[in-house]
Amino acid sequence: METKAVSGILLMLLLTNMLILAFNIQPVKAQGEIIIRADGAIDPSTAPILRDGDVYTFTDNIFDSIVVERSNIIVDGNGYTLQGSGDGNIGFHLYVINNVTIRNTIIQNFTRGIAFDDSSYNTISGNTITNSGGFMGAVIIDRQSSFWTNSSYNTISGNNITNNGGACIMLFGSYNTISGNNITNTNGSGIRLDGTVSGSDNNIYGNNIEDNNCGIYLWEGSDNTIFHNNLINNQNQSIVRDAISTWDDGYPSGGNYWSDYNGIDNDGDGIGDTPYIIDENNQDNYPLVNQFITFLLTVNSEYGSPSPSVGSHIYDSVSSVTASVASPVTEGNTVWTCVGWSGTGSVPSSGSGTSVTFSITEDSSITWLWEEVPFPTQASIESCNSTGFRKDTFDLGEAVFVNGSGYSPSATYDFYFVDDVEIWTDSMVIPSRVSGTTTEISSNITGHIAPTNVWNNPNILGKFDLLVDVNSNGIYDAEIDVLDNNDVETSAGVVIPEFPSWIILPLFIVATLVVIICKKRLHKTQIH
Repeated sequence: METKAVSGILLMLLLTNMLILAFNIQPVKAQGEIIIRADGAIDPSTAPILRDGDVYTFTDNIFDSIVVERSNIIVDGNGYTLQGSGDGNIGFHLYVINNVTIRNTIIQNFTRGIAFDDSSYNTISGNTITNSGGFMGAVIIDRQSSFWTNSSYNTISGNNITNNGGACIMLFGSYNTISGNNITNTNGSGIRLDGTVSGSDNNIYGNNIEDNNCGIYLWEGSDNTIFHNNLINNQNQSIVRDAISTWDDGYPSGGNYWSDYNGIDNDGDGIGDTPYIIDENNQDNYPLVNQFITFLLTVNSEYGSPSPSVGSHIYDSVSSVTASVASPVTEGNTVWTCVGWSGTGSVPSSGSGTSVTFSITEDSSITWLWEEVPFPTQASIESCNSTGFRKDTFDLGEAVFVNGSGYSPSATYDFYFVDDVEIWTDSMVIPSRVSGTTTEISSNITGHIAPTNVWNNPNILGKFDLLVDVNSNGIYDAEIDVLDNNDVETSAGVVIPEFPSWIILPLFIVATLVVIICKKRLHKTQIH
């Protein structure tokens, strides 16, 4: 009886533990900070980040910091969350790094959401940054706890930065752009520019700055341009300490919208008739009487370099926008051709081609669509006439053409028209070109080389070879380069003989007649 009771208790305990495990499943968390190394490696390799060339894409939420040590990359959060412990850590940290894009990431619970130190030409776009900042800021450009540095030409655009402590965006650098961000509900400043070391010539426009302790805070620095922002219900709309900046874009473009502006607009041009006074050295000469409306255009593309570039872009209402992308694109051993786009908002929902123009009247997106074209594995080059008909023997003065197939679409290659080489050996230096011959040939969108004039007026007799130096290294690579060298005269691809081809037939006829006449005379002589 006791045995049964003990068994029952053990069974109940087992079931209870199973239920606890079933309802206590925790998300997979990265152990320690993640580093994108200078050589491109992800450390640790088990981190939920997928690398595709220079693009690093989240595949799950991450619960620690990311340090970026590599320039010229894109980090795409793919809608996932980067979450910290809130204990003095940084979400994304870039130190002496350039041309990095951080996009589409939810960043929360860090002392500093994103921090740049001595890093330039970087882009922060399309992110949501919340519950970060602490004493410092959600996005910090240039300040470590123990030293000051200088970051310039960075762009912070199209982010939602809300419910943070300290400043939402704090700048210590120059020539940076802050545009199209929604900055709300912070205990500190929406945007703070600190010019005690640097902090001049920055552009701040098209931002919605609302319900913060301070809208825009300038401390020293100069020549910053601030316009088309909506400053709404901030406890202090602006605070300026020993700084002079421009607070409008002139007339009729206008300045900023200030929710506490009490001026009037008698002429109905949308601009107040009196300036908005900030302090004795700063004023908005053309304050807007209505909120400035901007819209966000999000550009997506797996390949190529579209214009506008991949990321978020801010446009004034009813702006005309032309989006385009160059096609085809070669990556590794694959050629990608753009087959059109899909769109939302003001962008037509679908279309073919590589360009579209539209007026933007709401937040919109465009995604460029691509199809794979197999990279050619075999290519050819052949001499021909102007119509593409194969021809290996040419006369003096007769233009030599070439055609071919199997090349990358819309590509240009180094071309060599050289004296005949009896034996081409791998890794040999390509001989010098024959004087007067072309140095480059190009393929069309299908990878074909249309009939191309490579020697317009041949003035040299002899035998010649044709070579396409595919990798443009000046070395013959047997497995890569394309050669035409064995059509005629055993080893030659092209021949310009001593006698023009048009004279050979008449000479043959004359010679034949001479032989016939000689034979007849000889026959008569023998008879007599």
